[in-house]
Order: sequence, then C-alpha cells, then structure tokens
Amino acid sequence: MLTWDEKSNIQKIITVFEIDIKNALDNALEYKYLKEFICEEIENCNKAPIFISQSLHALRYSLIMRVARLIDESKDSYGFIRLLNKLEMSEYSNVLNAEIKKIKCDYEIYRNVIEQIKMLRDKAAAHNDKSFYRSNDNISDEVLIEHEILNEIESLIRWLLKSIFIIETAYGDEIIPYVELKNDIKKLFENIC
Repeated sequence: MLTWDEKSNIQKIITVFEIDIKNALDNALEYKYLKEFICEEIENCNKAPIFISQSLHALRYSLIMRVARLIDESKDSYGFIRLLNKLEMSEYSNVLNAEIKKIKCDYEIYRNVIEQIKMLRDKAAAHNDKSFYRSNDNISDEVLIEHEILNEIESLIRWLLKSIFIIETAYGDEIIPYVELKNDIKKLFENIC
C-alpha cells in the first residue's frame, strides 16, 4: 500500500474521493436504518419525537449534500466526472483508459438518480427555492427521499465505490475494504422497554 507521501497528487485526490464515498454510504445506511426503525418502533420513537425527527432530518440533509458533492458536474467543482477527466490526462491514462471509458458509460445509467439528487439539493437542502416554499402542496421535506429513491442513491454510491476501487487497483494502489455498518439502532431501546 502506498503511503500518503508516496502518492501523486491525483492518487491523493482519488483517496479523498474513496473516503468521501465511504462516508456517503455510511450516511445512506444510517438514514435507511433510522427510517426502518421509525416504521417498526413508532411508539418508542414517539417518546422522543423531536430528537428522532431532527436526527432523521440531519441524516437526510447530510446524505443529499454528500452525494451531491460527489456527483457535482459544475465547472467550479471537483466531482466524479472531473476526476475521470483528470485521470484521462494523467500519467495513468494508458493503464486506465479502458476502465475510464466503461465507468463514464456506466455513469450515464445513473443519470436519473443524479438529477433527482441535484433537485433535492437545489430545492430542499441548499437553496430557498421560491416555488418550493410558496406552494401549498408541499408538506414536510422529510418525505422527499422515498424508499425507491433511497435504494437508487445507495446503488449509485456503491457503484461509485466499486469504480474508485477499480481505478485504485489499476494504478497499483491497495484498496482499504469497506466495512458496512450494521443496523444496530434497535439496541437503543432494548434495555428501556
């Protein structure tokens, strides 16, 4: 495994992306587990509704912002596509060219969920969108990440992590395996009830 000092600048950026992707996946799982717990243990959750609600809101906000940052395609950002473009022009281009082309092609499979994440970021998390706040049809923004989109976001994050691992392996860096979070939230109420 290369130490931090042994890595080139592009390898350091890839390592930071790997950490960010793992954090986003942790965040997605935490959000999913808390939502499942609320559905299964609504009576217990009602013992601390403000705490549970605010925890869910914080996880939701963090998830949206983390993933949006990873997939940001604006010219001033350093999202996943820009990383791939930099890799195409790097000293690793000859080793990574085929992988990068496949990853860019696969990225388009996730275009719908990417657009949904951008919408969530722009309308519900990052900006005070007038149409969102002035509409009488809007209820709590907590309902904005439905089960289906949450699964798609999780799938996108897992694919990003797999892609980063492919890139790291291709240029000879060791990967640090991802240790998936366990759904341990039920232990919260084991000794209380």
